[in-house]
Amino acid sequence: MPRVHGMGRLPIMLITATVILCGQAAVGSLGCAQSRQSVEIGSLAQSTDNKVTAPYHGVSGPSSFSYVGTRHEQIFTGPFLRYVWDANSHIGIEGKMAYLPGKQPVQDMSGGSALLATGGIRVTVGEGRVRFFGRVAPGLVSFSQAGGELTESGRQTSRLTHFAFDEGAGADLRVAGHTSIEVGASKILFIEGGESGGSVGGIKFALPGDIEDHMTVELGLVQSFGEAHHRSDELAQPAQTPLVNDVVLSYVLQAQPHLAFGGAYLSRDQGVAISSSHDINRWLGLDASVISLPGGDAPNYQDGGAEIELLAGLRAGIQRPSYGVYGRFRAGGVSFASTIDDNTVPVPPLVRSWDFASDSGGIVEFYPRHRWIVRLDVGEQNTRFHDVSVKEPAPEYSATQPATSTNSLLILVGTGWRF
Repeated sequence: MPRVHGMGRLPIMLITATVILCGQAAVGSLGCAQSRQSVEIGSLAQSTDNKVTAPYHGVSGPSSFSYVGTRHEQIFTGPFLRYVWDANSHIGIEGKMAYLPGKQPVQDMSGGSALLATGGIRVTVGEGRVRFFGRVAPGLVSFSQAGGELTESGRQTSRLTHFAFDEGAGADLRVAGHTSIEVGASKILFIEGGESGGSVGGIKFALPGDIEDHMTVELGLVQSFGEAHHRSDELAQPAQTPLVNDVVLSYVLQAQPHLAFGGAYLSRDQGVAISSSHDINRWLGLDASVISLPGGDAPNYQDGGAEIELLAGLRAGIQRPSYGVYGRFRAGGVSFASTIDDNTVPVPPLVRSWDFASDSGGIVEFYPRHRWIVRLDVGEQNTRFHDVSVKEPAPEYSATQPATSTNSLLILVGTGWRF
């Protein structure tokens, strides 16, 4: 059996929640006796973004050190098969399987051929020959020849499976009848959780984990079956209740690389968030969140301690009397309570820092009662850390931690009040 690292039960929970929520939207809101289905076959190209040097962290007696790893880019291609079930003319549930047969460089968390399986929500807009779509889809990626535990006798390869998260957009061009051509692009996160390594030459090595960021492009041929939903049928539903604001209290789970001296380590941070949105019209709105992650991560030059995130921006999508589905993009700041800028004293003073952050992803909302709302957010956050000049003891005098950025998976699940 393949080993699943990094997120434990989270992939199964996310996929299950996605299917349940989509099923409720489809069955409870619209009725789906004659929903259209489509099958697509095509090819994709994906950047690997692997590391030439493994991100090891070594411990020898009381001292420790890190090998960060240098990235390199390679493009691998392969076929994919996708199935889409349309709940209505805008919302669909999709599942995709892709295979990259190329021999990828053997690294500690990836290598060999790759098998990718995702399932999630697709939102489509537009009419006529050209339609546009966006999607968010969690899943799994499995590498056939990843590096195993580092030991005195060398490194053995084995299959490794990680959690994946795909967010993308594209266009569908109908060429004849039920046949169309689809082109799309997406960003896929592979969350590699890390593991404890072996001992080599008296030095114990550990793999701290990371989040890989892969760009993917797709081109496919689509064949549709069944009857399409008609927009006029949906417009005949009862008018939207004129409630244009909401406040939601959410549980937050964020998988993010935290910086450490000479490297990084992957952690799962948990906290709470207060989110609010204001509908400008039925498809466009403002959205903001204040997120608190109280975990005590180790102080470093650029992050550490409790974390506060402030994000605000636009969301666009569709809203019906009992549900809404949106894509969003927000920007803001991230603050860390315990960072270091002076390493010349035995106990360095801890200072608060601020950095730029952006957030993109999808929102699914359900309105079970007149004023209640249940909301699920899944997206990717990018944090851009500024460079830091740190006072160091002689003979170094000072050191510069260069600017860097990290990608994180961000999930919010909560309930609230509409008014």
